[in-house]
Amino acid sequence: MMKNNSLKQTNESMSKVDDSIMQTNLLAGYDSFVNESSDLTYKYELDHYLEERVLSRTHNFDILNWWKTNGVKYPILQRLARDILAIPISTVASKIYLQYWW
Repeated sequence: MMKNNSLKQTNESMSKVDDSIMQTNLLAGYDSFVNESSDLTYKYELDHYLEERVLSRTHNFDILNWWKTNGVKYPILQRLARDILAIPISTVASKIYLQYWW
């Protein structure tokens, strides 16, 4: 009976050691990932867009054409601009009109 208990304790200890080694290996992989990625500096699309030279205001500026041309550089921002610029002006004007008169 004592031999069985001793064997059982040994198996439990081995199992705990195996679990500990597995966790250490998993965490070592994560630590390696964090160390490698923290050295990199990421610039997001918005950062690049905001760092671009500001265009002077002109009467003949075509915002739709600008996004069509520059959408390759800023695909996510282009989708956002498309959604915003697709709002019909008449809808906005009627809402303002109704707020003013009602």
